Amino acid sequence: MFGKDDIVFSYTRSDAIADGVLVDVTDYTPEGEHVTLVRQAGFKIPVALTRAVYDSCVALPEEYEGLDDITGRLWDILFCMRMAAERNKQAAGVRFKVSVRDIAGKHDSGTQRVHELVSVIGPGDDANPVITIMYPNED
Repeated sequence: MFGKDDIVFSYTRSDAIADGVLVDVTDYTPEGEHVTLVRQAGFKIPVALTRAVYDSCVALPEEYEGLDDITGRLWDILFCMRMAAERNKQAAGVRFKVSVRDIAGKHDSGTQRVHELVSVIGPGDDANPVITIMYPNED
């Protein structure tokens, strides 16, 4: 019916990662370790976060001097997602919540904020399964 030549425009997962719309965390390996954090959390397929989730829940300002670190913040998301997935093994996507400290500038505010996130398993650019973590309004 339709062939590859009939496609006018396509925007792939790779394009979204290259553009910064998605942040690929698949190969993130904590300093001094030999196994990726995604693998440590029990996932065997690629994982990406939307830029909004990464910026709100993982990223830290360069000048930050507190106790939080990117590894711990990313681990919290992956762990909470894993627990939600374990409770919903047949679902292609799950909703879960993660509590994240509010951080702006050099120090954190000491307050926690709960973020409701969604993880979706779907086909990547090569049709193999991938996970995307996003806010509910981003799909």
